[in-house]
Amino acid sequence: MALGLDPKTVGRYAAAATAGQLTGGARLSGPGLLGPHQDWLRQRWDEGVRSTKRLHAGLRDRGYRGSLRTLRRLTAQLRQDTAVPAPPPAPPAKKVASWILTPPGDLTEDNRAALAQITARCAELDATRALVRDFADMLCHRRGKHLEAWARQAETSPVSELRGFAKGLRKDWAAVTAGLTVTYSSGAVEGHVTASR
Repeated sequence: MALGLDPKTVGRYAAAATAGQLTGGARLSGPGLLGPHQDWLRQRWDEGVRSTKRLHAGLRDRGYRGSLRTLRRLTAQLRQDTAVPAPPPAPPAKKVASWILTPPGDLTEDNRAALAQITARCAELDATRALVRDFADMLCHRRGKHLEAWARQAETSPVSELRGFAKGLRKDWAAVTAGLTVTYSSGAVEGHVTASR
């Protein structure tokens, strides 16, 4: 059956010992002029020497007589093969805020993973997440006894908004503490007072 392949292509596939030799990556090995220098080239590249001219000068000292253009083709491929992929774009601030404000159990697995990833890269977001969740826990479970410790943490946090929030709490400390501690509410009384006006 005719495949319509160039004989050179067939020969390359037949001669390849591993699949890696067929992937189009930079091949330092082979019978060409660069073949005897492959270990030295790889070592210099891994050490951070990426200038083709500097590598060419070093190769000339080692007896390489090939052209700069040949080396340029190889270094272009090496650059492509060793390029660091760009990090994924950061999610919008509103989305991150909603993840922080959502109880962890209510987040999807993907959102939980995304929040963990972004807070691992940013100390301010990590501090915000921890303090917001601690405050929500105090609010939901009436743990006002922890308010003082929480406020001290917030006042020393790197996030100015949290420092300002804690400062605002201090202005009406007794009422805030009571609101986070006692189980009854004066809402019904206040409703009657408002209705009688």
